Amino acid sequence: MTGMNAMLFIGGGRAPRQVIERFVTGATLIAAADSGYDSALAAGYSPGLLVGDMDSISVSDGDRGGEGLEVLQFDTHKDRTDTELLFRIVKERGADHIVLAGGGSAGRMDHELGILTMFEREEHPDVWINDRAEIHCIDHAVHEYRVELGQTVSVFPVGRGPWHIRSSGLKWPLQEVRWSREVAGVSNLAVLTDISVTVHHGRLLIVYPYSVS
Repeated sequence: MTGMNAMLFIGGGRAPRQVIERFVTGATLIAAADSGYDSALAAGYSPGLLVGDMDSISVSDGDRGGEGLEVLQFDTHKDRTDTELLFRIVKERGADHIVLAGGGSAGRMDHELGILTMFEREEHPDVWINDRAEIHCIDHAVHEYRVELGQTVSVFPVGRGPWHIRSSGLKWPLQEVRWSREVAGVSNLAVLTDISVTVHHGRLLIVYPYSVS
């Protein structure tokens, strides 16, 4: 199946329900990595695919969904994290837009850093939502976002440069920055509620915390 949108629930700090609902709309596959299955159920969703070594999931075998759940269990001693395994599997099955949900502050720091390394690769997630921020990985296009006035917006180059970027609606225009791997645009501010970032060359992460009630 091609053209598939996938929502991957992973372990760690859970994204707020309101944010999950915004991204899960239109997903043709909902999957989970290990304890991400717990997070999916807590948010009200039943994954169709569960991947991992099952060393941190709290739901017992008999309570893991119905007949429609596909479970792929791996040995604990492996070269990839459960998140990486799940990402690779859904990518091989044709997913071309992948959202990671979870992996925030309640999880392990090494796993959180491991997720960041995924964005350095040519095949990478498109969005990462956790308990603190919404993170978009963008390249080669105009990207538009609706944000709150005064919203903090940060930009981090990833992958290979050079980076040629333009923006509108931000206090400090991104085209005025000489980008490199040693340079990050931290704590920019939205001066309009509709902002845009145009990537002419390179890849970057757009990071902004969200406020939910």
